[in-house]
Amino acid sequence: MVAHVARLIRCASYAQQSVEPIASMRPARPGEPYPWMSEAAKRQQVGRSQLLAVEVVVPPKEVAEALELEDGERAALRKQVLFLDGEPTELTRSYYPLSLVEGTAILEKKRIRGGTPALLDAMGLPPREFVDELSSEIPTEEEVVALELPKDMPVLVAFRVVYSDARRPIEVTLMTKAAHRYRMRYRLPVA
Repeated sequence: MVAHVARLIRCASYAQQSVEPIASMRPARPGEPYPWMSEAAKRQQVGRSQLLAVEVVVPPKEVAEALELEDGERAALRKQVLFLDGEPTELTRSYYPLSLVEGTAILEKKRIRGGTPALLDAMGLPPREFVDELSSEIPTEEEVVALELPKDMPVLVAFRVVYSDARRPIEVTLMTKAAHRYRMRYRLPVA
């Protein structure tokens, strides 16, 4: 009970901040940090990531369909927690077609300098477009633990599909964000 109350108090003390997803989509140039970290620095925050797992899995049906995988086809999964100023703010689960990333650093349990977008870009697979689907959900036990949240605090989940040339899907990422910390800002041209 005391831990639950402490989490509620800590959660209530945060002001939401607006983030623009497009800002972290550009692949980092050689020697640059992952764009998410650079964007945090622009807001006078310290961003860091903790890699939790790198696995080869049969992805959930929705992910497999988005990656255009055959039934039972496997994908690489990279799972990490992103921190702002030492506080966990986002749990990410990124899936890549195994046939695309076999033999690359994506399958190594270590952080990738500049992030996976930079590596994919270097492989000739630059991100050209992404599609986000957003939902508000009650967190899973894994999300409660990773984000240090009360069990009944809603989370914001973004289901993102990243496409390269010829609209080839190269990545699906599920980003679970502590809803009390984020607002998503999208700027879209009106034709």
